[in-house]
Amino acid sequence: MQNPFFEKPILNSPYAYPQRHWELDEQGQPTQRISDWEGEFCRVVEAHPRVRAYVKNHNLGFEVPYRYGSESRIYRPDFVVRVDDGHGDNDLLNLIVEIKGYRGEDAKDKKATMDTYWVSGVNNLGSHGR
Repeated sequence: MQNPFFEKPILNSPYAYPQRHWELDEQGQPTQRISDWEGEFCRVVEAHPRVRAYVKNHNLGFEVPYRYGSESRIYRPDFVVRVDDGHGDNDLLNLIVEIKGYRGEDAKDKKATMDTYWVSGVNNLGSHGR
């Protein structure tokens, strides 16, 4: 019996961001279907009972400036997800989500910017949610 999951387990180039993965069922077994990471993320988010809304960050103008060494760069996260984290529908938590398997050389700089400056800045400002 042929099983493509075991015959060709690597779907992505080691030199590019992963775009596809093997889909697994609830028991963690391969379904023999190939899915993309963002599509799978959307499927999970849409089924989650605490998610109130989400949007792909495409042409929204949502960008986070950061520094990589002495160079200024722009980071565009993939999704914004609004979640009821127990504060109710009038005070939803905004999750900024990046879907990525491969980490670029500047990943630490992006994460440091988000953790140190951006999240605390947005929370302190208060006009864009939490």
